Order: sequence, then C-alpha cells, then structure tokens
Amino acid sequence: MGNRAVITTRDRKVGADVHWNGGRDTIQPPLKYCEPKGYRPPSSDLSTSSMIPYPESREQSEYDFDEMLQTFDTCMPEGERLGAYLDSAEIPVSELRLGDMVWMRDVGDHVKAHPVVGFGTGMVNGYDRTGAAYVERYDRDGDCSWNPNNYPHGETCRIVPRR
Repeated sequence: MGNRAVITTRDRKVGADVHWNGGRDTIQPPLKYCEPKGYRPPSSDLSTSSMIPYPESREQSEYDFDEMLQTFDTCMPEGERLGAYLDSAEIPVSELRLGDMVWMRDVGDHVKAHPVVGFGTGMVNGYDRTGAAYVERYDRDGDCSWNPNNYPHGETCRIVPRR
C-alpha cells in the first residue's frame, strides 16, 4: 500500500485520504498553518495524535517543519500569505516590552504586527488592565488604552523577533 494515511474527525464523518507524502512531517505543517489564518483549529475536527506508524514500517521524516510552512505560504494567493508571521516568536503576554511588534488578527482575518505603545492603568471594558501591554491599533485622539481590542488576549502572543 505504501505511504498513506486517513485522517478523520472524531466521529469519522469527514476524512482526508492522504497518500504519497502522508507522513507526519507533511501533514502537521499545513494544519499548524491554519491556526493563524483563523481556520477552525485542528483539534475541532482533525486529530493527528492518532497517526501511529505501523510496526512493520518507518514513519516518513524527510521534510523540515519550518520549510514546509514557508513552502505552503508561497503557494497561497499573495493577499492571503502569512509572510513574516511565520518567523515570529511566541512569548508570554506578561513579557511584552514597549516597542515590541505584536501579531494580532485584524478585520478580515488578516494578521498584522502592531507596536506596543503603553501599559494599562486601570479598568477597560470591565477588566482590570493595570500593567497589561496594549498596542497602537484603534485610537481615540491618540489614546489606545481605552479599547479592549488593543490588548493581546490569552497567556501568550506572537511577536516580530527582537533585535
């Protein structure tokens, strides 16, 4: 049968027959690529954790993960490419510094880097943002601290690598 696999949803109603380069090294990069694009996360309907090589075979491991992501990106329409985002570094939000360029999803589901321009000093839309970094994205008379969409959400964020 050769190098092949079937990836299905947990309830096995949707599946993809993957062959000729169906190893983990060529499946996981496109799934990871879908995350910043805003596509449904792989955990919502695809499971690669069950990709177990058969005992009599060796799992394919020919392709570099980052090279696969870059190659996949160059195949996307120009307006939908992630470009420099693929070279970003993931850090805890609590470690953001003034001037860091934070990747955030904009209207239209595009990711764009925005500079950290300050740190919150109180409540914003019902949440205490004291000490939390905010970016220059949506302002009102030059003030970006008032808009909750200017604060990176979650425990971690992705930034343009620091120099």
